[in-house]
Amino acid sequence: MSLLSNAKWVSLSQFGRIIIQLISLTVLTRFIPPADYGLMALGTVVMNFVFIIRDLGTASAIIQRKEVDDDILNSVFWLNVTMGVGLCILIILCTPLIELLFKNEKLDNILYLLCFCFPLASIGSAHQALMERNSHFKKIAIIELLSSLSGFVVALLVAINNGGVYALVYQLICSSFISSILFFYLSSWTPSLHFKFEGVKKIIGFSSRLTVFNLVNYFSRNADAMIISRKYDANILGAYSLAYRIMLFPLQSLTFIASRSLYPILSRNQDDLKLIREIYLKTIFIISMITIPLMLGLVFLRTPFITIALGPNWAITSNILLWLAPTGIIQSILSCSGSILMSTNNTKTLMLLGIFGAAIQVLSFFIGSLFSINIFVFAYFIANVINALVVLYFTFKSIKLNIYLFCKILLIPTLSCSVMITALHFVKKIIYINNVVNDVSYLIIQVIIGCIVYFIVFYIFVNICLRFKIMSEKMIPDFLLRIKFFSHKRFLN
Repeated sequence: MSLLSNAKWVSLSQFGRIIIQLISLTVLTRFIPPADYGLMALGTVVMNFVFIIRDLGTASAIIQRKEVDDDILNSVFWLNVTMGVGLCILIILCTPLIELLFKNEKLDNILYLLCFCFPLASIGSAHQALMERNSHFKKIAIIELLSSLSGFVVALLVAINNGGVYALVYQLICSSFISSILFFYLSSWTPSLHFKFEGVKKIIGFSSRLTVFNLVNYFSRNADAMIISRKYDANILGAYSLAYRIMLFPLQSLTFIASRSLYPILSRNQDDLKLIREIYLKTIFIISMITIPLMLGLVFLRTPFITIALGPNWAITSNILLWLAPTGIIQSILSCSGSILMSTNNTKTLMLLGIFGAAIQVLSFFIGSLFSINIFVFAYFIANVINALVVLYFTFKSIKLNIYLFCKILLIPTLSCSVMITALHFVKKIIYINNVVNDVSYLIIQVIIGCIVYFIVFYIFVNICLRFKIMSEKMIPDFLLRIKFFSHKRFLN
């Protein structure tokens, strides 16, 4: 299957699950009090940490390998099952200690139930990896949507019967059970009772380094909230968390779709560096085409957006977005680097880059916390810029990519955004001088004008670059070239 086909089904799954989550949140909050959601959040922190080490990166290793035989699949399957059962027992034994750590005596029953997600998830882990390796994303999308829907139905039934937090617990357990069973039975492979340590040895180098990277990444991504909570009051932490969610929500879906669709195709063609470079550049073009105008538009319109959406009490969130939104652009562009390095078997480099990125980010948090939340976010932005330069250098090196080609990919969306922001600034002056509209109307007008200006200018720049051979058609995503608007052959004739 092609990258576009993969992306189509991954998008369907991702957005379908988002809709189910939104419906679930809207409905269940009418039956479940905030305190129970807070209790579940604590349990989720533990679960997310343990999930990192559950399969030791073996799923990614299956997708990456050139050849996968029954010995490897059987070994990975039984290793995952063993790890799942072992982690379940470990959580049960450590629950009293976890309760003391979080200073919450209500966590025990929650964790005793949630820990069964690990053996349940381990049953279908290898089968899911095999499906992703073979780009069976249509099947995966159906399974993920069915499991999410089943979880919601179970949660609703429990919540209606005054189950409280256990509605959320059983939702997660049900989703894990349904998805694993479906992955197991709908996969083309069935495990046997044979386990060979040689099968594990073939992938342990790749998977162990990937696990270290994921652990380091987990701690670095949670360090900001920990430091802010100790240095500032709860209001600032809340404002920062909300700003981060606003920035992350659209980007997370996009980058998840891109990286998940990309990885199996890159792995299958890991020896064809020319093809990898072409796919990578096209993917970066699509990501930058969406994220750069979205984030820069958010920077320009952050104040009216926050005021209208959240109210005047959240004004500090607007200040935080000034540097947090551009940080989102950097992170979205780097989102494909992991897939590139994993597919080319450079997990050692990925691990070292993860450690470097975590170190520089945490250092920026400590430095920024000495001043104010605005300096904190600015330092975070600078750390991301430095990290991006290092990560992109090794990414380009792994696929022998010329930095000049990469810069040309970013040229069109960057120039288009410059014109868009200039137009928005001009309209802003006209509106405020004449004082003709309220804040809501102002925001709507600016969004519409921004979209129109960006699309028109983007169209013009694409055609100019193609006409004068600044860029070749191979660097432009195929779906854009199919649009009649982008017929550069008759443009400027």
